[in-house]
Amino acid sequence: MTENFTDNNSIEKNIIHENEAIMGQNGASDNLSLEGEQFAEPVTPHNFNDFSYSKKSHFEIFQKNNYDKLFYGRVISPDGCDTKTYQNLLIFSFITQNIPEGKRILEIGCADNKVMNHFKYRYECWRIEDASLLTNTAVNIEKNEIEILKDNMGSIHKKLPLQHFDFIFSGSAFEQIPEDKPTLKIVLDNINRLLKPGGYSLHCFPGAISGIHFVYHRMLNFFFNNSAPLYYNVQQLTELLPLQKAVTDPDLQFIYEEVKREKVSGMDSYLKMVSFNFLYRKNISELAVKTEIRPEHYFRKQPCYAFHHLMKCGGTSVKEILQEWFNIKYDYIEDSDDLYSFLNYRLKTANFTGESCIIGHFQFDGIYLH
Repeated sequence: MTENFTDNNSIEKNIIHENEAIMGQNGASDNLSLEGEQFAEPVTPHNFNDFSYSKKSHFEIFQKNNYDKLFYGRVISPDGCDTKTYQNLLIFSFITQNIPEGKRILEIGCADNKVMNHFKYRYECWRIEDASLLTNTAVNIEKNEIEILKDNMGSIHKKLPLQHFDFIFSGSAFEQIPEDKPTLKIVLDNINRLLKPGGYSLHCFPGAISGIHFVYHRMLNFFFNNSAPLYYNVQQLTELLPLQKAVTDPDLQFIYEEVKREKVSGMDSYLKMVSFNFLYRKNISELAVKTEIRPEHYFRKQPCYAFHHLMKCGGTSVKEILQEWFNIKYDYIEDSDDLYSFLNYRLKTANFTGESCIIGHFQFDGIYLH
């Protein structure tokens, strides 16, 4: 493991030195064009729908950013690239572009050690080696009754840190999980319990093409149909797969591999294998819908929130969000000539609770916020 990591780092340093030397020779005017070419089309949450299935053009992005050299130590081309290699490069690209160093990463499954080995000295890396352990009921998960997590050093931990991870990912990890809906729901529930608010969850599924049909694990459809705001506080960043369009897409990346899942009647043992990729984000926690204020609280001194609506600074957008969180009291003065009546009928903050927010333009003489 150490040798692989050292090799990757030495390659990374060489690439950095080469880029610095080139930029030094070309001068400042060429730096911008070099950066634009070197780091074109990054894999981001905003454009991830372009990565919903494996494409040959993705390898151009990997090569332009030197991701294949950094991760595998060599150039990776679409020809002969297996599904797992593609998935590793996609996951590596997403982490490098979107997850800052030092964040907490959880890998589900253990097809190989490459992602863990590369990042374990720069991130807090954990792994659930057996994905079927996520089929344990929520009660067992929350009570920390199962030993499943390994950290950077390979230690087994009894306690399962809930809402702990900034990024959870898997690559071909769910193939052995039963495909009934109750089991799939437990798995998705547990992933969301482990994911931190604001964290991303990326999962790659192998799929086989037989004629105009796809064969893949039902967990993929379950993610699409159930990982949505209707069921969870999440944002789905991948649209429903255009399967028929993908079959005829000349940019589709596939390789003939042996299908190891249960044989489907009329299918060959070797089929075109592709990768379907799904990304969603867990939303930031909002204020509780149900009030915690009780009648006796009105007799106690407590905070009252005020929002100073600065003009032409995006305050209207903030105001619209605050309407979802607080009981709003508008306190605007449109003209300084109205200052006298404004002061005579000023609001009494003692009548408000911590669930209230006063909003207004407080930039006139005599009404500045203290």
